[in-house]
Amino acid sequence: MIDKAADRIVFALADDPATRALWPHAFVAEMAIAIDDGLRFQFSVTNRDVAPFDFTYALHTYFAVEALGAVLEDMPGTDERPLDKIFPGAPPRQVVRYNDQRIVIETDMPDAVVWNPGPNNVPDIGDAWRHFLCVERGRWPLR
Repeated sequence: MIDKAADRIVFALADDPATRALWPHAFVAEMAIAIDDGLRFQFSVTNRDVAPFDFTYALHTYFAVEALGAVLEDMPGTDERPLDKIFPGAPPRQVVRYNDQRIVIETDMPDAVVWNPGPNNVPDIGDAWRHFLCVERGRWPLR
């Protein structure tokens, strides 16, 4: 953590010998989280290396839903199969609807993934798969 206030916090990750053993680049990644009239995330990566590098990232947001099928009206997938779809160049504004609520996702992150494991035998998910949807915004090397 590098900064903290009543309504904002910033976390940073900088390269060191351990990170360079896994990925040989000098960098600083920062995530700022603010709470005002919404929940806001700001993610940045600074290249401190002498050469350019590519990277991908995604913010994994899980939304509780009453019934998965109702949320997925215009999306691929049903209540009976897994869903894992990448949307390159997704609109900067997405709305997740459930019950009488709406969650608005506004971002400059260019891509989106909509994910749910579907029926499964994973002990910590079990039947709960019907009641959540993951909408990940980020950047994938699809171009």
